Amino acid sequence: MQTDMHYYGTYAIARMAGLSVEIAKTIAFSAQYVDDSTQNDSDEHPDGGLIYGIATAHSNGQVTKNRLVNLKEQKQVWTPFHFLPGGEGSTLAEKLQCKKDSIIAQEMIKNHMTFAKNSEFGPQLMGIACHVYADTFSHYGFTGISTDTNEVDADSITLIDVKDKEMEAYLLNKHNRFVKKYAPSFIIKIWRAIANRAAEAFSGSLGHGGVGTYPDRPYLHWQYTYENHHKTSHRDNPATFLEGCEKMYKLLLAYGKRCDKTHKALVPFKDVKDKIDTILRAELPMEGRINLWKTSIITNELYSAEPDEALDYDHRIWEKQKAGFHLLSNSAMAKKLDVYKFHQAATYHRYYVLKDLLPKHEIIIF
Repeated sequence: MQTDMHYYGTYAIARMAGLSVEIAKTIAFSAQYVDDSTQNDSDEHPDGGLIYGIATAHSNGQVTKNRLVNLKEQKQVWTPFHFLPGGEGSTLAEKLQCKKDSIIAQEMIKNHMTFAKNSEFGPQLMGIACHVYADTFSHYGFTGISTDTNEVDADSITLIDVKDKEMEAYLLNKHNRFVKKYAPSFIIKIWRAIANRAAEAFSGSLGHGGVGTYPDRPYLHWQYTYENHHKTSHRDNPATFLEGCEKMYKLLLAYGKRCDKTHKALVPFKDVKDKIDTILRAELPMEGRINLWKTSIITNELYSAEPDEALDYDHRIWEKQKAGFHLLSNSAMAKKLDVYKFHQAATYHRYYVLKDLLPKHEIIIF
């Protein structure tokens, strides 16, 4: 999913579920920041303290260099944060494939909800959980490491019932540019790196690179056929995204009730389900989709509340917090920074998924 869903959709759903503006904004900001925290970097304070950030995603520049030929890096970033394994099947390759609303995803949500209740970085952890959980409704069928199970027959990719022909042309051109951009370096470098390691089980593409951004576009109805086992996947993104929105609403309502037994939703999901479905089906570029979410919030079409002031996402807000660490009076003050809490939550999430949750399901990859 993209910013329209990870920030604006998550924020709207959190508010619908009755969470305050402040908590909803922190959850939504954390959910989107998973895609924007692309550096493993640190900054030292004059008193000797250190703030260390971890990468929860990779930039396009990193993709075209060498990040994605590094299996260790893939397992630390793509697997726990974007392609949570579904745990189904008998082989490791099958178990690693992301599944929509999987048992593993549900276990992650249950664990994080319990931990977040009494944690100083609880909202940040719930935001990360929302990102990972939401991605199971768009990234299902693909795996977060280089494996031939991700390979797709390019000629089989078909757009179905795109009403706006200009949008259809835009999508086709964008996919062609995506393939052209990454094929010379991305695929070849991965193939050579895997061959050098003789890791035949994990050869080929990473994630949903073979189908571009199609899984992340909420309005798209499309299909494709896998290269190695020739199975065809029919994808109805609007229906799947709507299912994901409803499941996220339920988990955020449950989180609110866990923190406060008197917690109540602002609106039942069923009352706005049709409105959300309309937003998801709008054939618009991302900025247009963002504006639909913002307008629906501002005009109280999704819930009735005081005017919200949390409707402009800018990842640089947290980047500036991190960059200003050495200017704090003392390093301990970093505990109050949202960006520090995010990295606390991200570190906890990564360790829990890779060292606790996945091994319980016979998945040992890190």
